[in-house]
Amino acid sequence: MAPEICTPVSARFYIRRRYGVATRELGKGSFGSVMEHRTFDGRVFAIKNGLDNSKETVETMLREFVFVLSLQPHQHVVKVFDLVKGPRSVHLCMESCTTTLWKLLRQNRHSVRNKLDRETRLCYWGQLLAGIEHLHQVGVAHRDLKMDNLLITEGGVLKIADFGSSTASVYCHGLVGSETLTAPECFTSVKYASLPVDVWAAGMILVYLLMDKFPWQSARSTDSHYYKYITPESASRKFVLPWVGSSEVENNGEVFNILSTMLDPAPSTRISVEQLVKCLEVQNIQMCSDENMVLSHDHRAQPT
Repeated sequence: MAPEICTPVSARFYIRRRYGVATRELGKGSFGSVMEHRTFDGRVFAIKNGLDNSKETVETMLREFVFVLSLQPHQHVVKVFDLVKGPRSVHLCMESCTTTLWKLLRQNRHSVRNKLDRETRLCYWGQLLAGIEHLHQVGVAHRDLKMDNLLITEGGVLKIADFGSSTASVYCHGLVGSETLTAPECFTSVKYASLPVDVWAAGMILVYLLMDKFPWQSARSTDSHYYKYITPESASRKFVLPWVGSSEVENNGEVFNILSTMLDPAPSTRISVEQLVKCLEVQNIQMCSDENMVLSHDHRAQPT
């Protein structure tokens, strides 16, 4: 079906006719809710419903719709089909995924049997990098990368979603997204390069995938953990993070080697995603795709 912006008299009737009936809630946030819809012939979609029909809500969802449409289709970027604006509502219609990376990690955090293994976590992270590379090749910065915005299909393929904060500008300003994953320049600069922000967020996500926790709450000098990270005696960042011990570095050595280049406080010297995907540490990651499931780690998602 061809993507388009629709303004039907009855948005609910249009969605029901084209995308079926709502069957369950997939998620909710400050924007509204995301519902799974099923058609009579078994096709499944996700509908993102804005809480209101305000100018801000419509512009955010329109931005998300336009940014995804402006990209060539990519297996690690969620597909969108329609932006439906009714008299009192706005809805973004897109492909449905089983869960998010954050839900998957939380769901299996305390389960010995179902805990995500290291290979699976690196596979997801490698897929994230492939998606970011696709965005950056056409000059689009996502600016709100977090595990809530990383969707997982039933086949274990990761897809980047939620482009409401994205930009195609080389430079941008202001704070967006999750404070914990926000790059330090966003707190201190009036204007900063947009693409390095995504690399920082990807580095923070990698830390969490390896350690099950973030290194600091905020990349500001007022945060004691981050301050310790940027002090002169830690400048070499041999162990990358203040609380990471030598045994943990040894167990994850080949991946930790690239973390200091991703979490470089200076955006001008931070590694780019183009350079990152050429690193041997990244190329050695076994990644699943729409066409290929890596047999060494079957991590097809289960519905939450």
